[in-house]
Amino acid sequence: MTLQDLLSTYSLHPAVQALAKVVHRGSPSSVYLEGCKGSCAPLLLSALSQKLKGAATFLILLDDEERAGYFYHDMVQILGDKDVLLYPSTYRRAVKYAQRDAANEILRTDVLTTLAQPTPEGLFIITSPAALAERVAPREEMDDATLRVQTGVEYDLMLLVKRLEERGFRRKDYVYEPGEFALRGSILDIFSFSSEYPYRLDFFGDEVDSIRTFEVQTQLSREVMQEVAIVPECCGGNVGRKATPLVPFTDFLPADTIIVARNLPFVSQKVQQYYDEGFSRQAIAEREAESRATSEMELEAIRQQLRADFMLVEGSVIDKGLQKYPLVQLGGRANDAKIIRFFSEIQPLFHKDFEQLNQRFME
Repeated sequence: MTLQDLLSTYSLHPAVQALAKVVHRGSPSSVYLEGCKGSCAPLLLSALSQKLKGAATFLILLDDEERAGYFYHDMVQILGDKDVLLYPSTYRRAVKYAQRDAANEILRTDVLTTLAQPTPEGLFIITSPAALAERVAPREEMDDATLRVQTGVEYDLMLLVKRLEERGFRRKDYVYEPGEFALRGSILDIFSFSSEYPYRLDFFGDEVDSIRTFEVQTQLSREVMQEVAIVPECCGGNVGRKATPLVPFTDFLPADTIIVARNLPFVSQKVQQYYDEGFSRQAIAEREAESRATSEMELEAIRQQLRADFMLVEGSVIDKGLQKYPLVQLGGRANDAKIIRFFSEIQPLFHKDFEQLNQRFME
């Protein structure tokens, strides 16, 4: 039996049928999954998505980034990585230290650009309180700032370069990280914040002859593409180049979203904690030093970008944004939720005792 066959069979299970009825009523409701342990939850949600025929977006909230990573790994093993997205925090350590991670910015921007599409369906977005605590660029700003390039279409190369610079891209000899571009003759390399690999645009005159992704280290081509979206740093949801008010991540959620959480009150409390802590003085001082700002106006702009009320969101705002959607509880207390009971158990340690392993399989 293949994994797809298993999901098809599991989608007919009474528990999945009951869960589908609760979360697909079209109004906020809550269901508590009691005894759903180990990898039972990822398998159950995968079967539920198949039962709903992909007509839902799942936002899965775990207590911290480590648990989110494990859950993401389980989901990818079941469904692959096409429709399973990880939405991490921008910052490498705690939010208050403001040490940004380029790889995390790519993952965040990928999620936002996917949600900004007209009809995102069948998505699983796995995240944690640290990621939700950060405000993001509004959908309208993202649309305005995104550059779309197609093969076979003519573009003024110098005008395209100017637009990249206006959106904060830095010109280099070779691209190594998101936010950089390089122009060598008729070849334009661009590292967008929405792609794991940079794009190589090959021009024939003013016409884009080909678009490929390539490896930074080897410069070898990976995939031929017909159209790409070039997303700048501001659309990653952090330091925008304009003073546009940022919005909570929940503003990007489609109407068919289903919230999955182990402890929703804890998520709101952690988001509020990040807001109350804000950014440390050390982080602000380091950012000022890195910027090499020379005027008080430039320094004030940096301080503005690291203000908690500008960059972070309060827990009550996130809680209000999540209450619009059906909730599947994996932990905490059932309260008024409908209860669906499971009898799964955590796999014990066998220590190479194959007789015990065989007996367990038979049970």
